[in-house]
Amino acid sequence: MQVKYFKPFIIALCILLGSVIFTSAQAQTTRLPAISDTDSEENWNPPDLLNLPPDWLAKLETLELDPETVQTNIDKFIVMATERIKGLDAQNMMEAEASLVALKNNVSSLLAAIQTSPDLAQDPIPSQDNYTLEDFLALRALWRQINANLAVKQNELEQSRQQYQVLQDRVDSLVRKYMAANPSTPARVIAGLNRMASSVALLANGKSNARLEIELDQLKNRKQEIEKKLDYARNHLVLGKLSSEDFAFAISSANEALAKVAANRSALQKQLLDSISDDKSADYFLELKLKQQIALASARESLLTIDQALDGEKQNWYLLREGKLESVSKINKNKKRDGELISQLRKQSELWVAAGQTALTTPGPSPDQKKQVRYFSQAQEAARELLKVIQKIEGASDDLEQVQDLISSEVVGLQPGLGGLYTRLSLIAGSSWQQIQQIIQYKLFYIGDAPVTPGSLVEFVFIILGGFILSWFIRRMLLRLERRGEQVTQSSSFYTLGRLLHYFIMTISVLAASTSLGLDFSSLALIAGALSVGIGFGLQSIVNNFLSGLILLFEGSLRAGDFIELDSGVTGVVREISTRYTRINTNDNVDVVVPNSELVSYKLTNWTLKEPIVRVRIPFGVAYGTDKELVRKAALEAADEVPFTLKSMPGRNPDVLLVNFGDSSLDFQLRVWVTRQGVHRPIRVKASYYWALETKFREYGIKIPFPQRDVYLSKKPADPLPEEEQG
Repeated sequence: MQVKYFKPFIIALCILLGSVIFTSAQAQTTRLPAISDTDSEENWNPPDLLNLPPDWLAKLETLELDPETVQTNIDKFIVMATERIKGLDAQNMMEAEASLVALKNNVSSLLAAIQTSPDLAQDPIPSQDNYTLEDFLALRALWRQINANLAVKQNELEQSRQQYQVLQDRVDSLVRKYMAANPSTPARVIAGLNRMASSVALLANGKSNARLEIELDQLKNRKQEIEKKLDYARNHLVLGKLSSEDFAFAISSANEALAKVAANRSALQKQLLDSISDDKSADYFLELKLKQQIALASARESLLTIDQALDGEKQNWYLLREGKLESVSKINKNKKRDGELISQLRKQSELWVAAGQTALTTPGPSPDQKKQVRYFSQAQEAARELLKVIQKIEGASDDLEQVQDLISSEVVGLQPGLGGLYTRLSLIAGSSWQQIQQIIQYKLFYIGDAPVTPGSLVEFVFIILGGFILSWFIRRMLLRLERRGEQVTQSSSFYTLGRLLHYFIMTISVLAASTSLGLDFSSLALIAGALSVGIGFGLQSIVNNFLSGLILLFEGSLRAGDFIELDSGVTGVVREISTRYTRINTNDNVDVVVPNSELVSYKLTNWTLKEPIVRVRIPFGVAYGTDKELVRKAALEAADEVPFTLKSMPGRNPDVLLVNFGDSSLDFQLRVWVTRQGVHRPIRVKASYYWALETKFREYGIKIPFPQRDVYLSKKPADPLPEEEQG
């Protein structure tokens, strides 16, 4: 080794030895008691906290997960972990013991999940060869119960799966933290305990999810089985022991019960009004009790009403089966009435449910307020009873719809001659309309507090479409009026009026259509603020062009049909002034789209702004010595032969002027007023006049001069030679 490298090598070696000695000393101060790995179980050994293998949990899962095996293995690990943490300081010991307690609790949850088997015990579904109407409705009630249980299970499983994902993320985080911890520090032990506790909780959650999935599949299969039985029962209905006369007494009894419930509700409402009007004796819990009791009385009244309608439909079904119903003309009317009742009750039930949940979640009074405690208890009791009545209303509403469908099937299928073809068709139409109403009233989403349904979306589209059709029809009529009055000077005003009416109608249509979706335009300041933000970020040019188009329409400086010339030299007729641009059609039938803002901001020439006719100037020259009067006569005759010349209008006759003495010609100018058609063809107009002038000049022998230059060449004498060259 060379001498120049020896000194740096010695310095690096000293630094390395110092680092090793310092690390050994630090490890000695925080060294943990060692535990010998002994295999006490044949299948699974408790892992060491300082060196947890990645698959330790998988090995535990591969064992037969019976409670005894899990408890035995986990107890061994807890004993080993308890020995491991004995060497920790006080602060780390406290944290490790808390993690160990969490592990024990999660083990208890795992044991509970293992011991809990899926609830597969279900009552057998009744199976019969024939079903009465009551049997069919009982089977339908069983379907509703299973459907409700299925919804609860699905919600429970969804929440459990979300919890599983949270636990999985926590385990992944703890694994990274564990791998990053120094094996010789207490942080490694604590991270290992936390990792194992979360992993056991994850395993317990997974076992619970598996059980819930089995129960959910069992409920789905049971629901499908009941649906098959319902289809069979619907086609195998018999009368049974009951008859149509049995429902007459139930219908009349419902009226008496309704009167009693209505009287009770009125009395409660009077008590509530008295309590509210008396400020001195106002009691929140008394009012809460009265409100819940009023809601309960209203719900019971609604239940009696829906039960009465159900008994009436049952009676109609029995009359149909017994052949005693002579006409079904009222069935469609009853079906429409009952459909409106069901829809109204379902909306009201949402308010009752909200009121009941409010009463159940309201904090109660202090125990020393005995009267308020009694009121609060009565309010909660009424709220619980209210929720039960709402469930009965939902069941009765579903039964009523089922019986109505059965009646429709009876009329259409089993009794082909009953009521005639018109009655059956009207019943089918009524049933179809009811189904359509259910579809169009389905709530898709909410805008604020307003629900958006397919019906409101269809209404929105139809209002916009109706506004567009109305605008198109009006503009079409104005176009016809414009074509009839083509010779009128201000005919383009029809186009301007049409565009303004189009904007007005579409604005009203959009506002009306948005109102149908539940949008509230009372807060116009908020809407204007949102629009200003949108304009500031990217709609400046669009809004600028739109407002410029309105300026052009209102100001009248540019109208459809005007012949204009832009700064760029483009000329053409204005065909359309739209919201964003103006379309100009050139004489070559090329459409040029110009933003409205440019037409407002920059100079343009409008040849037909005030009048549809213009005067053109045709310059020409003749040779010196030509008779001026002859030139005038020839030019006027030429102008008279051109079809673009405006004739028989006082003050607008052609004229010929001598305007200049040129270098080689007398310069004249033919000034002619041209018709409206000629204004739009400036090049063709000038070409036509020059053509006619040349023809007339040839006819009268008038010469058109052209520049002439004479060049004279002369021979110059030779220059004398210099004196030096002469000698």
